[in-house]
Amino acid sequence: MKRFNTGEHRGSFEPFGNTVYCPFDPKLSIGGNKIRFIVDVASDPGSLAFDHFKELGRWISVDLKEDKIKSMVRKRVVDDLVAVDASGVNGFCKLWIYEHFIVRRVSWQFLVHDFCVTFAVGLDKISIPFLKRWAGLYRSADLGCLFRLRKD
Repeated sequence: MKRFNTGEHRGSFEPFGNTVYCPFDPKLSIGGNKIRFIVDVASDPGSLAFDHFKELGRWISVDLKEDKIKSMVRKRVVDDLVAVDASGVNGFCKLWIYEHFIVRRVSWQFLVHDFCVTFAVGLDKISIPFLKRWAGLYRSADLGCLFRLRKD
């Protein structure tokens, strides 16, 4: 990324947002090939492809923030929970789908990104009401009922 100093003539460089960095330096090349833009203005501004690039499964933002990625992961978890809830299967099958599909799918995101613990707690607050309803537990039931070992 190109860093602008105060009063520097920008020329063909344009900063991204309110940062002092430019996501593209037209003079850089790798192996003689010009580098493409990181910000894809042709894509939807709400999508990750607009201002992120993917490296080894990890979405990296131009401004190095993970807010958009967190909202995408949260939306995906909520969409999965709603889809399982709307399916016609019984509660214990929904719990099985949660354990073997939704948790596995979101665990990859936690493996490649550096999400904080509070983000995981926020996802717990979203998913636990679904789990209690599917298991037939009261809202005030102890959470230990959901997360006990199988041999106990």
